[in-house]
Amino acid sequence: MQYVPQLYCRWRFSCTPAKVLKSLKEKHRMKTSVMIHEYGGEWTKGLKENIFAFLFRLQTKAILRACDLIMTTCVRYQRGLQTLAPSQKKVHFIPVGANVLPVRFETKDREDLMKKYRLKDEYILGVFGRLSSFRNYKTAVRVLHRVLNQGIKAKLFIIGCAESSSLPLFTELMNLAEELKVLKVLISSSCRY
Repeated sequence: MQYVPQLYCRWRFSCTPAKVLKSLKEKHRMKTSVMIHEYGGEWTKGLKENIFAFLFRLQTKAILRACDLIMTTCVRYQRGLQTLAPSQKKVHFIPVGANVLPVRFETKDREDLMKKYRLKDEYILGVFGRLSSFRNYKTAVRVLHRVLNQGIKAKLFIIGCAESSSLPLFTELMNLAEELKVLKVLISSSCRY
């Protein structure tokens, strides 16, 4: 199972994933695994956020109890999930291109990127990840338009597989950028699945 909490329902909480895994394991004697891409159980200062964190922790604990193999894509998530996992289970870290830990950025690398994207003293706005209907990339284009209208030099970087993840959404986004006359300062990285 792939577990991304915010996709389940409006209130981001559902007992169904844990029940399905438990059923597969107990009734059907199947091995179960989970890949957790989000961890929403960190405590904050806000009451509402802490209520959600508590519910996420309950939900996540139930999922982890029902799984034979637990994986995540971020070291930070691994640390948080390990505190929720039953003591005999290890949370495995599988690195991916997201949630990358900071690295030293050399001056030459910076200069090369500035040349490649013709940057001088612009502010860089950025959005990351694949295009999907639940992410509002159009807001980033509108923010770029507003910033430019205020006389601030800026460019918007769309970093991820934008075009190949959803050609219809990418086309919609480019049409909006063209309509708002910001297409020249919008930079989209490209990759293919």
